[in-house]
Amino acid sequence: MQIYVHISGKNYGPYSIDQLREYVSKGSFKSNSQACYDGKNWVTISDIPGFVKAAEKPKQQTVPAQQKPKKKINNTKIKNKMTKIQANIIIILLMALLGFPFFGFLKPSTKWEYSVESPMDAFFISSMNGYGKDGWELVSARRASGPLGPSYECILKRKK
Repeated sequence: MQIYVHISGKNYGPYSIDQLREYVSKGSFKSNSQACYDGKNWVTISDIPGFVKAAEKPKQQTVPAQQKPKKKINNTKIKNKMTKIQANIIIILLMALLGFPFFGFLKPSTKWEYSVESPMDAFFISSMNGYGKDGWELVSARRASGPLGPSYECILKRKK
């Protein structure tokens, strides 16, 4: 059998099986280099009939194209991360919805003291200044008429 070896665009040979084994064992050729033994087809050196003895030839497992094993992707971690993120968002929303009204009840309520006064027109400004010095705030005022003449009816408040 005459064998030609093709490496880097050049053909070498012809070689016998024994010569080819010797060149491969010395490292001149690799067992996966292309070779032609029948004058028609190029195959790897290791696939040439008789090159590898039956005991030395590794068994190749062939898997039909339709039955190639599919690579499993472990999405568990991704799903768990999404679940944790979603849980955190839900907890934050619940805290916001339930917490704000609750915290609103914790505020100390301000207690007010109210008073209704009717200062005379002639003394309106001085009366209002006096109420302010005492801590009163004007809530509402309206024009009124009383037995002593026109006046204002004022609603005042201050913190207790």
